[in-house]
Amino acid sequence: MIWLLFGLFLLNPSQNNPATADQASPPSMKFEVASIHPVKPEPGWKREGGGFLPSNSSHLRVTNWSVLSILKEAFSLPMVYQVAGYDKLSSIPPLYDIQAVGDEASDKKLAELPKDQRRAEQNHMLQALLVDRFQLKFHWEDRVVPGYRLVIAKHGPKLLPAGSLPIDPATLRMRGDDGKMLAMHLSYDELGHRVFVGRGATIADLVRITSAFVNSPIQDETGLGGKYDFDLRIGDRPTESITPEGPNDQMQEDPNDQIIAAVQEQLGLRLEAARTVQKVFVIDHVEAPSPN
Repeated sequence: MIWLLFGLFLLNPSQNNPATADQASPPSMKFEVASIHPVKPEPGWKREGGGFLPSNSSHLRVTNWSVLSILKEAFSLPMVYQVAGYDKLSSIPPLYDIQAVGDEASDKKLAELPKDQRRAEQNHMLQALLVDRFQLKFHWEDRVVPGYRLVIAKHGPKLLPAGSLPIDPATLRMRGDDGKMLAMHLSYDELGHRVFVGRGATIADLVRITSAFVNSPIQDETGLGGKYDFDLRIGDRPTESITPEGPNDQMQEDPNDQIIAAVQEQLGLRLEAARTVQKVFVIDHVEAPSPN
């Protein structure tokens, strides 16, 4: 399993709620052994990668992982606004190679659990690793954060009912954890522009994927139900800017401005700036990991 946070957000909507400590049946697994080594960033260093391999086991192997990446994965926090206290991370090495494994009983249990329960247990193992070895201390609190509300634009929605657009082979191959075709996914057109492909997508699906793109919470106030087909193209309107060498017609728009314009022009919906109360994970304390 490769931990790609944005990809996980898009492909596994059930995993995007912040972890809480008051679950009905809280996970309890921990690693039996963990080896943690700081990595010195160097020119040409490889991007972070790895995960639980096999995906249904307690065997963790990651390279060039930051504590922030581990934390976001452990507590299901793919969005920047969901975490506060970043300054606490500045006093420790930024990157680590980690190898860890649970006991035989953990492997047996993980192999038998459904995917969502297995992921909850694996996330708990990462949480315990952060607390035990990095001395992580944290708390949750409600904070007012900048975001958006999604409303219907002046001339009404331009959404097509589900079944209006063809489903290409690439879309058919995009499957969620339940094996069903994803209602929305990120693709690219022949010019390299991002395309949010919706086939039988709800407004909740649209809010989820656009929220990930703008890295801000979005409140649906459209009142629209049902399912829709659309191809939402982002960044296909170059703007001119002036550089020391003269005019530059490369894309200069802010990514948020691009998606705000695309949602209004192509879908007949409008993203309006708004402030909203969100549950935020606050880092109180963290240390360099204890010796192996």
